[in-house]
Amino acid sequence: MNENERVTATITGVHSYGLDIEVDGQVGFVDCIELNWSNTAQPTDFSVGDRVPVRIYAVTPDRFYASIKRATPDPWADPSRFAVGTRHVGTVRAVVEYGSTVEMPLGVLAVILAADYGAQFEVGLQLEVEVVYVDPRIRKLDVKPVS
Repeated sequence: MNENERVTATITGVHSYGLDIEVDGQVGFVDCIELNWSNTAQPTDFSVGDRVPVRIYAVTPDRFYASIKRATPDPWADPSRFAVGTRHVGTVRAVVEYGSTVEMPLGVLAVILAADYGAQFEVGLQLEVEVVYVDPRIRKLDVKPVS
């Protein structure tokens, strides 16, 4: 088992803080912040026995530490896909005081600002949005609903 190696792991335990995994009899762990790029996935989205691709990022004598998100391409590697004016279908993931967060394609999170667009949206709603602001350096994306 080597750092930066990409392998398929079997989930052996699901906890609020992450996943226990195993590869060829070796024990490993995936922290909940390593589940997906938008940090919207929860350990409970997985089940014991699921097989998942992971990238190993640390190895100790007892276990290895792996990431599911690092086994997939970074969605911000090509920020042009989220250029101002582009349209996407996203899913509302949370409603907060300042607006709604929307999960875009590839797991990128965006914000619909309530101050600018006045509406609050229900969690789970799918809607078409248009990018109005993007800053790939800080991974910030603001969108507006398309009428």
